[in-house]
Amino acid sequence: SDVERDTMLNQLEERTHMVRTLEGRLGDALKDHDTSLADQASVQQQADMLRQALNEHDARNKALKQQLHNEVQQRNGAEQLCNAKMEEARVLSADLGTMTRENQVVNDELAMVVAQRDALKRDLDEALQRLSVAQQMVQGREKEKQDILMSYRALNEEKQRTDAGTDRVA
Repeated sequence: SDVERDTMLNQLEERTHMVRTLEGRLGDALKDHDTSLADQASVQQQADMLRQALNEHDARNKALKQQLHNEVQQRNGAEQLCNAKMEEARVLSADLGTMTRENQVVNDELAMVVAQRDALKRDLDEALQRLSVAQQMVQGREKEKQDILMSYRALNEEKQRTDAGTDRVA
């Protein structure tokens, strides 16, 4: 029914907005962590591919919405004509059946686009998770570097004290 289609289309738009929001967050995260360029480049490439695929699906969704709208208008016109001209009812009934089947094809395609969009969202979520892991690895390496530097400084200070003690003894 029209209400169900409208509900599905609204849900699709909400989820598309959600995906775009997540894409924005992914872009921000990539800018903030330039210390892991190789991992980020891979994730960014995946995000670009997902974004491109999402844009293609958005374009197809828009065309499907227009086609669905046009078919609904055609169906409404056919029903009015049927009521006005009972003589042509049999011919219009066959046309209406054809349009209903075409409408089902459009609904099936819309369901497929929604499923593909959901798969793209899952892929984006996975890419965001991999980015988070890479960022944690970078933070761990930075901490390890700081620990080594502190140990080096402590050893250097101890060496200087030892050298100073040796100079006093000699």
